[in-house]
Amino acid sequence: MARPLEAIELRLLGGFAVRVGGCEVAQAAFERRKAQSLLKLLSLQKGYRLHRDQVLEALWPTPSPPAALSQLYKAVHQARAALASAGLGLPPEELLALKGEVLSLQAPGGVISDLEAFEAQARVALASGQITQLEQALASYDELLPADRYEDWTLERREALQELQVRLSLALGQARLTQGLLAEATEAFRTVLKLDPAHEEAHRGLMQIYALQGSRLQMDRQYHRCRQALAEELGVEPAPETEALYRRLLAAPLPPLAGEAPVPASPTWPLAGREEELSQMARALERLALGREVVLGLEGPPGIGKTRLAQEVLRLSRQRGYQTFLGTAHATEGQLPYAPFVEVLRQALRTNPADSELLPTELRAHIPELPAGGAPVLTGDPLAAQGLLFAAVWRFLSRRATDSPLVLVLEDLHNSDEGTLHLFHYLARQAVESPVLLLGTWRSEPKPPQALKQLIHSLEGLGLHSLSLKPLTQSAHRDLLVKLLGGEVAPVLEEELYRLSEGNPLFALEVTRQLQESGQLTRTDEGWHHTGLGSPPLPPSLATLVGGWLVRLSPEALHLLQLIAVAGQTVPLAVLEAAVGPRLADTLEEALTAHLLLEEGLGYRFRHVLYREALYQGLSLARRSILHGELARALEATYPSDPTPYTEALAYHYRQAGKTEQALGYLLKAGERATAVYDHAAALERYREALGLELSGETRAGIWERIGDAHRATGNVHQALAAYREALEATSSPAALYRKLALCAILATDMVSAKTYLHKAEAHLGDTPLERAQLLLVWALYHWHWHEFERAASEAHEVLNLAEAQGAQVEAQQACELLALSYLPLGRWEEGLHYELKRGLAGWSPEVALATDAHLCLWEYHVYGEDPYRQAQTFVHQVQEHAQAMGNLRCVAVCHYALGSMELLRANFHQAAHHLGRALELHQRIGSPAGEAYTRAREALLHTARGELEAGWQAVQQGLEAAQEAAVRDHCLARLYAAGLWNRLAAGDPGALHTLAEKSRSLEVSGAHCPVCSVQLFPALAAYHLCSGELETALNYARKATELAAAFQNQSGYAQARWMEGQVLAAQGRAEEAEVALAEAASIFRTLGHAIDLIPRLSDCLPSGTPFLMP
Repeated sequence: MARPLEAIELRLLGGFAVRVGGCEVAQAAFERRKAQSLLKLLSLQKGYRLHRDQVLEALWPTPSPPAALSQLYKAVHQARAALASAGLGLPPEELLALKGEVLSLQAPGGVISDLEAFEAQARVALASGQITQLEQALASYDELLPADRYEDWTLERREALQELQVRLSLALGQARLTQGLLAEATEAFRTVLKLDPAHEEAHRGLMQIYALQGSRLQMDRQYHRCRQALAEELGVEPAPETEALYRRLLAAPLPPLAGEAPVPASPTWPLAGREEELSQMARALERLALGREVVLGLEGPPGIGKTRLAQEVLRLSRQRGYQTFLGTAHATEGQLPYAPFVEVLRQALRTNPADSELLPTELRAHIPELPAGGAPVLTGDPLAAQGLLFAAVWRFLSRRATDSPLVLVLEDLHNSDEGTLHLFHYLARQAVESPVLLLGTWRSEPKPPQALKQLIHSLEGLGLHSLSLKPLTQSAHRDLLVKLLGGEVAPVLEEELYRLSEGNPLFALEVTRQLQESGQLTRTDEGWHHTGLGSPPLPPSLATLVGGWLVRLSPEALHLLQLIAVAGQTVPLAVLEAAVGPRLADTLEEALTAHLLLEEGLGYRFRHVLYREALYQGLSLARRSILHGELARALEATYPSDPTPYTEALAYHYRQAGKTEQALGYLLKAGERATAVYDHAAALERYREALGLELSGETRAGIWERIGDAHRATGNVHQALAAYREALEATSSPAALYRKLALCAILATDMVSAKTYLHKAEAHLGDTPLERAQLLLVWALYHWHWHEFERAASEAHEVLNLAEAQGAQVEAQQACELLALSYLPLGRWEEGLHYELKRGLAGWSPEVALATDAHLCLWEYHVYGEDPYRQAQTFVHQVQEHAQAMGNLRCVAVCHYALGSMELLRANFHQAAHHLGRALELHQRIGSPAGEAYTRAREALLHTARGELEAGWQAVQQGLEAAQEAAVRDHCLARLYAAGLWNRLAAGDPGALHTLAEKSRSLEVSGAHCPVCSVQLFPALAAYHLCSGELETALNYARKATELAAAFQNQSGYAQARWMEGQVLAAQGRAEEAEVALAEAASIFRTLGHAIDLIPRLSDCLPSGTPFLMP
């Protein structure tokens, strides 16, 4: 029985390659070109066999019969030698057999051809009519033997393949049109017309699409294109079906215009010289099939082929049956928040609306395809809400990936906003062990955007596999030219083109095309030659090349291209109609003929971003301003009833046009839209742009207040304070600003300033009960931070009564939340649970949640002895029972965190691990980076206490990564630095210790201390300095921790600080003072019911000889 490896495998689509027994035959093994042509000829035949005379007629038609026969025998000998070089061990005369007068390719394992595989796949796809199968079949297709494009012996099979491609594309277009996928159907019908310009069914398909899109002008133009093509190609009139459709569409009323989801464009040039990169991509796709997440990056200079390689990854993925989606960040402002991911989600929903209920309703304003249903993000904490929105996007994508692996390509990340980069990073973190591939592309630049640098650095820690694309080698450049021109290239021309392009594929493509279209290239038997004298007159840069094309255009076509350059991305057909008017069809035809534009779905864009950049940079500032204004007015005219989806673009274009009033309105709306989907960085950018306009004092005050709100939402408390102070300078109504300043001061634990601002807010307070309730809520939060829980609860009760009387739902929920947070530390679990449930489904409010995140475990210090501990357990179980009805698991996560912390302090490590693991799972599920960071810090201490030092250090690193996305970043960092210091002390890692100590000191001097988090950090710093022999510094940190813990009645923290103080005193030889401190610490530990304190337990893990005493 023949082994599968004893086969001949042929690649004929997209190039030529032969494998014998699994080993590829090197191109150099073919001594002469005719030997390779002989194998290609046989590969195209049914049964891979052909009569000798037919071979002679195809390959040697002109020599005399004896000379031709001699050439045939030489080619057979050379082809056999090439096959033998693969080392299969079979006689080559059996692989390429000449029996009688018949030549044949054969092998024990058979002959396998990608051509025959494609034809079989196409037959199945056409029979099914299913979109997925049709797309998969077309993804498997590539040009037949591109280097032999003009050889007569390929024509019959080439034409048959072209007809098959036409049938597949037509079936795909019709299937997409039936499902309402207009942009996608457009691409399929256009593919048909590229292959067969007179194909009436494809013309009719496009006519229907343009009519459905509301563009009667383009529908009429398509009909006349059909008439012209039929007359020129076949000399006939349109069929009755076409005429009837045209009359019906003319008479039908136009539907309202609708925005279309972008459609990935087809490749614009062949792929060459990227074999190693493709091999790595193929291995990544194989890992994906095994359910392993993959993160890939492609970087390189403009025109180097990042997009082309990404397109090939998409094609290979579709060929495997994977789901593929593409999003692009464009090189202009005025983009939607998370724009590339919005493209991805729109494509996914248009292909299949299933699971749309997993996406939050906040995305509906940006994704028209999102049907009714779904639920809002259930939190009022703006930064945590962004994590929750990201978590919802991940749930949707991961659900899709259960059907088949998912490949997401995000192009041009160097143009992305911060929100997009954060979402990319979030998905990369979540996609571990999931069949999801994330591929990002970006330009390699000397000074890349800081946010992109941070993303790449973080992704490297997650296993990012980054490929840096280099210029093509001269050999690869030659292969590209051969594929472009469909035949060999004379060495002189090849070398001159390579010298000019320097291996940049885009430059090579465009210069070659210019020479070919200008008639300067001719083809002979030896290959393509330059027909001019000397070297080709080639321009020195792409900008010059583009400039040469532009001067040949009419003023109307140039104006159209300038408009699209100003738009910076794909421009919908309807917008161009509004901007250009009735001559658009002719103007578009001229621009497309110049090969500067691409039709992409129902829109138009430049063939490459470099063309757009070259044209835009050549415009004067005055001309740019005029064009931006034209484009803005065209957008408003196109969508007069609802321009909301284009808010960001309108804001950008009106600002560039210098139209202050219109720009301000749209900028503020754009900021609100960004805030609605929790892209706070984008909101800040829009508000800063508004400040750049000439505005009145009160208007500026309002914008500064918005900026302050956005900074507070993202936890940038000091920036929020600065923004609110700017607003104060410009307003005559400061009450709300003083209240917000007080809240920020509380977040910064600057309680003195907070009290001052609260009194000023009272002095300017209005007469309405709602204003009183809002201010009283901040007073309650202020007293809560001072651990005056009874007073905070009393104020919160008053707020609740005022809010309920006014029907103010938000303030009522905030009051309930603060009541729950006040009763829990008092051990009044039933009352706490009552108000937690009464708070309802609205989530944790921004006025309270940011502050309480900073003290996530505050009330664990008030649980003493066994009875309150059991009450805490009961509370957790009660909340769990009600969690489904509440729709919010945050309280459950916090309770598990607290229980895990208490078990850790009691040295019940197994139970601690259970609760902390559950807390971590829930915090990740609800998208709370603060909760994840806090829990990681506890996990690190747990691992360290158990002697699992590397696991503890890994928890610290994971926590530090999560902390970067937390609104209360500094609080998280203090806890993580503390856990890291204990861990690295135990590991004896001086380098990491020094780094952590330096970062801790920087954190300390950066602002006011959080009294709870500092009580965690300062003892660890004291231990570090004690081990370093810096006793005075160690004592200083221990006593600072003692003072903070005493001031805030933190008994557990006080005991830990006194224990550390005793250790330092003992090291200084102050035995009596040390004994007092250690005894006091031991007494408090016993009172708290802690079987053993964490710090003494950690000291057991320190290297021998470390000066620690047990209490």
